Amino acid sequence: HHTFAVSAFATPFSRWLIDPAEETPARESGPAVDRGHIAELREAADSARLWDSRFGGSNRKSASLTEYLYERVAPLLRGSYSEAVGRDLFRVTAEMARLAGWTAFDAGRHSIAQRHFIQALRLARAGGDADLGSYILATMAMQSLMRGFTSEAIDMAQGAYRRGQTLDPRVAGFAKLIEARSHARAGDERSTSA
Repeated sequence: HHTFAVSAFATPFSRWLIDPAEETPARESGPAVDRGHIAELREAADSARLWDSRFGGSNRKSASLTEYLYERVAPLLRGSYSEAVGRDLFRVTAEMARLAGWTAFDAGRHSIAQRHFIQALRLARAGGDADLGSYILATMAMQSLMRGFTSEAIDMAQGAYRRGQTLDPRVAGFAKLIEARSHARAGDERSTSA
């Protein structure tokens, strides 16, 4: 039996706050990964996003995203690639892991969602994408809020909108909404309008 443990977010959250983007090293061993692989992964991510928006996370197609991550994407991460291809590989994989987390969250499988979100945040950081990391962090904050961990949700939401370098206003708004809802749930009315 798996359970949601908000403490599992602590280490990846702390690392992200300290340095939200790392340089992506090139890898020189394993099968070659190229732009064709990146295009395939982006198309798979777009398809998964569309399917989830139309049908929600409780269906076979959404569940197959996790299988795709393990069977198709994980071997590519162990392949060889240039720094630029590696950065794109980590970014698209982060987005796919976030989507897998979102579909699990949507289906009420919170411990599985949590593992995907943690992995997504690590991958976004490894891909040097602080803005994607901010979006993932805001999603983690929402999950924490929905599970009743308001203090942690506030911290993560604030971290999401304070660390994004060129943060999309929609992501900043989402993070601030989660922060306000967390303050409201915690009974801190004064902070809900900040």
